[in-house]
Amino acid sequence: MHIAIIGAGNIGGALAQGWAKKGHRIFFGVKDPVSFESNPRLTTYQCLLVYWVVL
Repeated sequence: MHIAIIGAGNIGGALAQGWAKKGHRIFFGVKDPVSFESNPRLTTYQCLLVYWVVL
């Protein structure tokens, strides 16, 4: 399943980790992709993709 999450904070990150462990493909919409890529908790799974969005 493909799942999109807006925001990669505590809640979005926790949801993504659980779904990624089950094999789902996760798409994040974040304001700052650089800070996302430096977060080892969220970049553990290869199925996490990041898209920059303007809010």
